[in-house]
Amino acid sequence: MALTAGERLGPYEILGLLGAGGMGEVYRARDSRLNRDVALKVSASRFNERFTHEARAVAALNHPNICSLFDVGPDYLVMELVEGVTLAERVAKGPVPVDEAMDIARQIAAGLEAAHEKGITHRDLKPANIKITPDGLVKVLDFGLAKVQRPAEPVSNHADSPTLTMQATQAGMILGTAGYMSPEQARGEVVDKRADIWAFGVVLHEMLTAKTLFHGATVADTLAAVLVKHPDLDGVPTRMRPLVAACVERNLKKRLRDIGEVWRFLEAAPVIEVKAIRRPSVVPWAVAAIALAALGALGYWQITQPKTVMPLARFEVLLPEGGVTPGLLPFSISPDGTQMAFASSDRLWLRKLDSGEWRPLASLNIGNTLLWSPDERFIVFRSGENLVRMETSGGSPQVICSLSDGVFTGGFWTKDDQIVFGVNGVGIKTVSASGGAPAVLLPEGQFPSPLSNGTHFVYTGTDTAKSGVYVASLKEPRNPKRIVAEAVNQAVYAPMAQGGGHLLYVRGSQSANKLVAQKFDEQRLETVGEPAAVAERVPSSRGFAASRNGILLYREGEGSSEDPATLTWFDRQGRSLGAIEKAPIFGRRLLGLATHLSPDGARMTYRKRAEGQTADDLWIHEFARGVNTRFTDDGASPSGARWSADGGSIYFSVSYGRAGLYRKAPFGAGEADLLFRPEANTPVTVNSVSGDGRFLLFTLSTTGRPADSHLWALPLEGPKETRKPVLYLQTKFGEAEGRFFSSRQGPPKWVAYTSPETGRNEIFVRPFDPSNRSGTPVGEKWQVSRDGGANPQWRADGKEIFFSSPDGNLMAADVLSSDGTSFRTGPAKVLFKRPRMTGQRFAVLEDVSADGRRFIFAVPDQEPADESVKLPPLKVLLHWQGGL
Repeated sequence: MALTAGERLGPYEILGLLGAGGMGEVYRARDSRLNRDVALKVSASRFNERFTHEARAVAALNHPNICSLFDVGPDYLVMELVEGVTLAERVAKGPVPVDEAMDIARQIAAGLEAAHEKGITHRDLKPANIKITPDGLVKVLDFGLAKVQRPAEPVSNHADSPTLTMQATQAGMILGTAGYMSPEQARGEVVDKRADIWAFGVVLHEMLTAKTLFHGATVADTLAAVLVKHPDLDGVPTRMRPLVAACVERNLKKRLRDIGEVWRFLEAAPVIEVKAIRRPSVVPWAVAAIALAALGALGYWQITQPKTVMPLARFEVLLPEGGVTPGLLPFSISPDGTQMAFASSDRLWLRKLDSGEWRPLASLNIGNTLLWSPDERFIVFRSGENLVRMETSGGSPQVICSLSDGVFTGGFWTKDDQIVFGVNGVGIKTVSASGGAPAVLLPEGQFPSPLSNGTHFVYTGTDTAKSGVYVASLKEPRNPKRIVAEAVNQAVYAPMAQGGGHLLYVRGSQSANKLVAQKFDEQRLETVGEPAAVAERVPSSRGFAASRNGILLYREGEGSSEDPATLTWFDRQGRSLGAIEKAPIFGRRLLGLATHLSPDGARMTYRKRAEGQTADDLWIHEFARGVNTRFTDDGASPSGARWSADGGSIYFSVSYGRAGLYRKAPFGAGEADLLFRPEANTPVTVNSVSGDGRFLLFTLSTTGRPADSHLWALPLEGPKETRKPVLYLQTKFGEAEGRFFSSRQGPPKWVAYTSPETGRNEIFVRPFDPSNRSGTPVGEKWQVSRDGGANPQWRADGKEIFFSSPDGNLMAADVLSSDGTSFRTGPAKVLFKRPRMTGQRFAVLEDVSADGRRFIFAVPDQEPADESVKLPPLKVLLHWQGGL
């Protein structure tokens, strides 16, 4: 938070703002104890013990060419107030004459030599950290960021990396410090005084030429130039070139070893006098003609020179140890492109892009999306039922708001500290980054991504009729403009350093997915031209991330959100009896594919995503002819489907978007009838239809948490106004996957369901009493499973219950007694191991034939990877826009 005049920090009274530096704001302040003005630099974060210790060592420096450090507070430095201009401001006016540059160089070297003699390395020497007083005295500033050299430090210690500061230029955002880093510093290695000697040479070159020696349009460009580009010293005066060359020698063994040797070079520098040669006077018009000709030639030369395009660079980043769980594990890159974040199954990791190591930040369960604060100080993610933020330096997560109403689909942190984020099925919300109650910004949409103008954002529509990419104003979001009509799961806007930007999104489906980039005009808010391919086989959702300076991360292959699979029959011994129909399986989905056999076994419903679509519909497969008929066409991604006992109706549910329970004839025309719409668009799933057609059993979750998921019964007969849902079963543990058993024409007798009341999901059976409307359990309860279970299914005659065990087996339990007053089963026995999906997951039991002899599972088209195989590495593209 900015300070105002009159405020106090300890004994220091703020007088006014002097400027901003890499660590924070710098103020003119008054020391009330010594009655003197000082420079007070306030940091964005508190200093640790190590920093304070080293700052105390720097404060011991006493040299006329070093800005004195007077005091260190918990989050501020108190320094000598130096009047005058910085060397950066002096160089902005043009090259410094050689004699003046030599004098400045001598004084800089003297200050560095005094520090080096005490084992202190500056590590951040640059023109902005050098000040020239009105009487010509040179002061080296910001020794408060220095490093006190200690022996025998391991090379892997990246805590010594310097603070990076950003400086705006016409070419875009340049990493101010990066241009003055030594190669070993840019690689994150331990540095010594020779890093200061390199920076001294770069500063000297800039003084003499008024040009930066290493520069680029992005962070990566600048660092790459430092690491590989041969220093161009053509503009350096001949007498100074040996000194500059000795300082910017990439080979440490050949570089100038001691800053004290600068004196020898300066004293040996020859002075070459060039006497003016008198020539006959030339008439003014001739001089003008020559000047115009020269300017014309220069202009022609500039026009005809090819524009420099940074080459596309590719490399891979191995994921940290322990990141072995497959699926859509979230990853992201910081806005400035210097850091990556990755969440494995149980912890959050950070890594410098140019480092070789991942750093564990927190051990907790992370949601499926990560986002950064604009200053890269915080990462925001879902943890449990909350949206939280966490400092990248460590600490505990801080709750921002509750996420109990849906799935967090990412977003962005605005410059005025608002977080704009998507919630699947709810829309786009906004909340203060410091915490509070979120407000709905848009009732529809997800994956919001900001434009660089700070006033607009793009997002993707979730309603099939309105699918595609939209752009909306933060101030007037209710009037969005569709900019890409085709169905898209996620879109990200990536600005270019020289202005403009591209819209990144995925086209195609499954293994044919392509990440494409399309130019976007921020003034007209519309795409330009045709999309160009960037990468292949990229998941359409959470498969890529881009920085604002030309760095792109993406995953491919096994990390895809959809694994092509085939619905397949199996017998009781686990032998495949033949394929039924292909359908996409979501990598992390817990439910099945809304697969249900018709009462006569001649057909089945299943959920399928058609080619080029981003959402699922219900289809009907006819076994005899192998014909597939689309049953719904609105892409609502149904969460469940069940045939009525007479085969005349199909009941299905939609959990998000237009959540509700629906009924439609399997071969009839027209729209589906809405039977029930839950309040607040909460998730709802069809479970079962009674044999007499009187009740529909469904699961309703009020918050999305298992403990808030309960079983309800919807009457299907009688006047419409009386057909209100009845709460059948509600306990503090939660219930789901309710399945009626009743004869084909008879009333429902029993309900099999799952509940975690023992600490994990088990299968239970209770009687069904339609007169009980309180949800309070009545009648006897029988536990079927012993070691965990899910997805219960009845044999049609009620003589057997099938379910899935946590260790991947398909289980069966014989029903010994179900006379209406008591219920008993025998011990559950293993039938066979269920088919393996990706990684450690097993296929869900979709449905069972009426006689209990055949089972439907979705089997991956490719052999799943072994559990011990690590996730494939992340792909990194530098200067990806130059490769379009």
